Amino acid sequence: MKNIHEITIDDPVILIRVAGLFREDMTPEELYHATRSSWLVSPVNANKAQYAFSINEGVVQEVYQIDGWNFAGMDDKNPDRKRYEFTGKIAENSVRNKYLYQSIKHYFKKGNRRSFMYLNVK
Repeated sequence: MKNIHEITIDDPVILIRVAGLFREDMTPEELYHATRSSWLVSPVNANKAQYAFSINEGVVQEVYQIDGWNFAGMDDKNPDRKRYEFTGKIAENSVRNKYLYQSIKHYFKKGNRRSFMYLNVK
């Protein structure tokens, strides 16, 4: 079992909940694709985030360094809404090890069901 602690995030990040897609046996590639696409983000705010955290049940499952955000096309269910996805890679170990498998539940207020949240983006 992992040693999970509540942590404070001090980097500019976007927290992305992947609960509906997450499985314990996901490959790194599957987790990346579940995390990166396709979100109704503000490109202005999303581009201020340096890292994207893949979150399941309030625990950081992976940390990605964001290289950029691109248009992801039109969603079939909501053809009038533009969605975006990021490109990136697993963050360098100094950042990744600081956050990986740690609790960030305290950042989500009770009843908050948003799929993503920005932190420290200005």
